[in-house]
Amino acid sequence: ETSLAALRSEAGQVVSFVAQFIDVTEAREAAAALHHAATHDPLTLLGNRRGLSEELGRVLGQIPRTGTRTGLLALDLDGLKPINDRFGHAAGDQVLVTVGTRLRAAVRRDDPIARVGGDEFVVVLVGVHNDEQVAHLAEKIRRELSEVIIVDDVPVQVTVSIGAVVAGADEDAASVLARADG
Repeated sequence: ETSLAALRSEAGQVVSFVAQFIDVTEAREAAAALHHAATHDPLTLLGNRRGLSEELGRVLGQIPRTGTRTGLLALDLDGLKPINDRFGHAAGDQVLVTVGTRLRAAVRRDDPIARVGGDEFVVVLVGVHNDEQVAHLAEKIRRELSEVIIVDDVPVQVTVSIGAVVAGADEDAASVLARADG
């Protein structure tokens, strides 16, 4: 940060300046770290519900200006509880991390992904063309997540239920999420 002040004579004439420079790097890094912690899931490193709300609001806010369409996938893992019961919660966490990694690999880098609950995820598909593209991406994700995951040297499998919608031009984040979840 920089501040600059003029020093004046008794007659009001500017005679010199005083400049002050302050390094705010640490403060900005700390603020960024706090924001990241508040908007990301510590287990999967994906966004969390708060981060999703921010990202989805930003993306939906661009629709009227750009005319682009946005898809939303609400995912609910099936079969995580039996894995937790059989192998423990650390194994369930391993499955959640693997699911997060597979979701990230299945979509574009700019498509926000969030873990919004214990076994619930949301994928925002930015700039989709039509309903068929959203359905195609949902099927791709379903196939990716149905692949076997190795937990403690034992293959396990989860399936996923997916709600898929395309946001309307005047729709807000809450209504889009509610439709996808339904």
